[in-house]
Amino acid sequence: MLNKYNIMHRDMKPDNIFFHNGIIKLGDFGFCKNLNSANEMTKTMLGSPIYMAPEVLKGEIYSNKADIWSLGVVLYEMLFGMCPFQSNSIANLIEVLNNKELQFPGQVSPFLKTLISRMLTKDSIRRISWMELFQIKINSLGEVEA
Repeated sequence: MLNKYNIMHRDMKPDNIFFHNGIIKLGDFGFCKNLNSANEMTKTMLGSPIYMAPEVLKGEIYSNKADIWSLGVVLYEMLFGMCPFQSNSIANLIEVLNNKELQFPGQVSPFLKTLISRMLTKDSIRRISWMELFQIKINSLGEVEA
């Protein structure tokens, strides 16, 4: 729904994701930003560094695809119990992002591996879009439908 109204959350992390009556909900909209269009860019560095997209950490302009990165980090953390890129400072985290490729420390389905890889594409232009994410259909068996 945020994407439909061109709103960037800018602080997606496990602490801001809730389950209520069997529904996953996103909370803490203190850093959100209303954009004029889906293609608008912003530059303010807000959020939790470990979940920030590379372009945000580097102080570059960024789009709503930064939220996709953050959600990809959350999904990765849910599967493996750790974040894909970690460090003790922003400077070191940028260095890790620049030099380390995404790795999968455990078994994961080919679909999830592809999905997470597309969400955690360091080049935001090549990163999966919200529209592409919303077009993925998964059946009751957890299989991707064509």
